[in-house]
Amino acid sequence: MQMRLISDIVFGKDNLLVLSKELSRVVGETDIYRFFDLSYLASIFLVFLVLAASDLFDTGGSVSSMKGILLFFSIVAPPLIVFFSAGMICARRVSQIELFLPDALYQMSSFPAGSPIERSLASVSSSNYPWLSDEFALTLKQINAGAPVPEAFDGLWRRCNSSLVRRACVLLSQGYSTGFDMSIALREVADDIYEVRSLYRESQASLSIEKYTLILAGAFFVPAILGILLGMVSSLDFSGLVEIGFGMDSALKKEVLENAVFGTHIYLALYSVIASFFLALQEGNIRKGVLYSALMLPCALFVFLFFSGLLV
Repeated sequence: MQMRLISDIVFGKDNLLVLSKELSRVVGETDIYRFFDLSYLASIFLVFLVLAASDLFDTGGSVSSMKGILLFFSIVAPPLIVFFSAGMICARRVSQIELFLPDALYQMSSFPAGSPIERSLASVSSSNYPWLSDEFALTLKQINAGAPVPEAFDGLWRRCNSSLVRRACVLLSQGYSTGFDMSIALREVADDIYEVRSLYRESQASLSIEKYTLILAGAFFVPAILGILLGMVSSLDFSGLVEIGFGMDSALKKEVLENAVFGTHIYLALYSVIASFFLALQEGNIRKGVLYSALMLPCALFVFLFFSGLLV
């Protein structure tokens, strides 16, 4: 109960209820709070893992800043990953519905004027469009059970949670209420959806190179270069220059290097998080920023420590 209260406070009770309902449509009847309970256990496990690893590789406090970052990340990342992953799963369902919506509209527009709406709904229901056919089948079932057609279509787009489905349902509802032949309008809507999705695919393809460049830079190249530079500087001996007024003694050198390591950890953490959410914004799905960060940040810190020689 306490864990459930924490989830309600952090993510909002109403948001979690809606998300749990949407998730149940995708994976079957489920309770999202069970996944949050598992995420809190994962947080505890990661905290112990970070503490054990930091004690194993600790070289006089040089990895203390990394330990603090990873401890914070270990606590907050698993619940955030559960929350945003559930949202991404639900968003994928909506994407699949919108992908096959034009085909369904073309199919419905092919029926002659005056055909019963139940006939076109039955045709789409038996066409095996992922998720969309099931929703049309449920709508048909409601109409056969006596529900008003406009009300059934209203429930259809609300379950799909899609503006494109809403537009199509409004047309279908108006066509049914007025008796007007909606075949031409449905074809035009289907054409618009195809064009929108085509433009979206083109934009994603043009951004793919930038996407993978940022991922490789944030997870490997930048921390590797910084680690190599720090390793080269730490291996130099400036103690002989102290007598002529240059250089620094070993104690001062150690303090400077520890501050440099701390600053680099902060920089890599900020770089990884900012790059992750920048990529997520480019893809139009801010939820992916958490997942990108969960992969990029630990990898960047490990690569930096490896190339700087702090793991030796």
